[in-house]
Amino acid sequence: MSATSRASTKMLHGGLRYLEHGHLGLVREARQERSWWIQQAPQFASPLELLVPIYRNGERAKWLVGAGIRLYGLLAKGSGFPRSCWYSAEEVIERFPGLKRD
Repeated sequence: MSATSRASTKMLHGGLRYLEHGHLGLVREARQERSWWIQQAPQFASPLELLVPIYRNGERAKWLVGAGIRLYGLLAKGSGFPRSCWYSAEEVIERFPGLKRD
């Protein structure tokens, strides 16, 4: 675990944030590390569903986020984690009622 995630959140991540900057080696390394912890010490690591909201007029276009998530899915294939999925705005509001709606 690198210092940033370990020091701030105690969260193992699969390197999705590295993908935006083209750091594919770091994506692979983070995914391998996450998989190792889940296999070797499952009492310390478990999957957590994360939601990446896409707002109209946001920083990143829906197609760009979608392409990144699909690429990440290909890179993470075989990691044992479920595939990403899309929720409609209505489904998001139902699942996460406190989320900003506009």
